[in-house]
Amino acid sequence: QGARGWRSYTAGLVVVGRSRILLGLLILQVIPSVLVYPYLPFVPIFTSEVLGFGKNASVYGFLLSAVGFGSLVGAALMAGRGSGQRGGKLMLGGAFFYMLMITLFSVSSWLPLSFGILILAGLFNVYNLNLNQTFYQLHTPNEARGRVLAVNGLIGPGIQPIGNMVMGAGIAGWGF
Repeated sequence: QGARGWRSYTAGLVVVGRSRILLGLLILQVIPSVLVYPYLPFVPIFTSEVLGFGKNASVYGFLLSAVGFGSLVGAALMAGRGSGQRGGKLMLGGAFFYMLMITLFSVSSWLPLSFGILILAGLFNVYNLNLNQTFYQLHTPNEARGRVLAVNGLIGPGIQPIGNMVMGAGIAGWGF
């Protein structure tokens, strides 16, 4: 059973590797997984050391709720947007501005600004992720859909622990 699973997964890798679109979409999912998403485990330290609130779980929760609120707004905007020809540009813009917002968050030392930045981060992230997954579905051959989505699911979010180590090493070396 396990060998058959690996053969199916390998077949999915072959399909992704042969498609510039699928490979590009996978890379666009991996970059934030390694360089951006790992900020979440460090928000409590940021709250304590940069914003100066100590071990205040309420402030930590407040900041993370900003991401959720922005995600809800982004999802509502996506739902109202309908189909259009600018989806690729919106996805790339979402990825770029999501990464920019997290970069700005990392240098913010004022709670209201940090909160606002994280709202925007959540909004842009929804555009990036939603459109990335939509394009994955649209550009995957029907006969390979399960195998290709397995590759997407394992490599995209599955690589995030490596990003956690990279970000942790960076914070240890350079600090906040």
